[in-house]
Amino acid sequence: MISILVPIYNFDSRELIKELHRQCEEADVDYDILVADDASTECLDAIKEISEYPYVTFFKYDENQGRSAIRNALAVHAKHNFLLFIDCDAQICSNDFIKNYIPCLKENVCVFGGRALYPYPLTDDFSIEQMYNAKVETKYVENHVFTSFNFLIDRELFLAYMFDDNISGYGHEDTMLAYRVSETTKIEYIDNPLVHLGISNNETYLNKVKESCLNLLKLAEYYSYDEAMSAIRLWVVYKKIKRAKIDRLVRYVIKLHYQYLIKKVMSKKSSLLALDLLKLHYIFNP
Repeated sequence: MISILVPIYNFDSRELIKELHRQCEEADVDYDILVADDASTECLDAIKEISEYPYVTFFKYDENQGRSAIRNALAVHAKHNFLLFIDCDAQICSNDFIKNYIPCLKENVCVFGGRALYPYPLTDDFSIEQMYNAKVETKYVENHVFTSFNFLIDRELFLAYMFDDNISGYGHEDTMLAYRVSETTKIEYIDNPLVHLGISNNETYLNKVKESCLNLLKLAEYYSYDEAMSAIRLWVVYKKIKRAKIDRLVRYVIKLHYQYLIKKVMSKKSSLLALDLLKLHYIFNP
């Protein structure tokens, strides 16, 4: 009935896997849990323990496959008709998480269960994450913006589209999947969130931002996703600057203030404007 797919990279997901197993047993549903370690370099003891759980089918990759390819590989190995994708840095916050998905098991379905933001206090090293969650991610959560963090999909439907494995780094692979699926199937939402535990310190956050910007450029260069990308605010601003033919000026001004922007965005009171300008810098200077 349900194949639960959890790609792992440098995260201790033992409690997540145990709770998924417990809830599936309690719900008396046919299921399997597939876990793939995408060449982790951290949390190795915890991941090894997961690989030994008798109820887990475990795959280990010695070379990093990327966010898209690892999820596609898990889907191919799944044996049930419905796929439940869950990110490894999720925390279950409801005893009925699995039961809430059971009424959704219908042909050609794609359901986003939602996401809850990190609920615990953060130190100054996480000021970008804290600022972005408060000013942007909160709106995404409230508006049920689709992500690959927690969603159920008909296996045949997923295999017809899959994640674009040319998108290997962080960012936008879920945007493109949602766009392609929604051309034929309405993506539904149910209030069945998981808590996102995988917060990033400032240095790691900026590295993810760079990867995300590079993915945008890759999508624009190689694929016809113009309509899907029109929903991405950064790309809309970038295109407006290009059409106005002021890109050289904008690039020069941002580059001139680059060190100030880095200092501002990594300060205790991180700035969304500074972060947006840094994103433009990464787009203009890949």
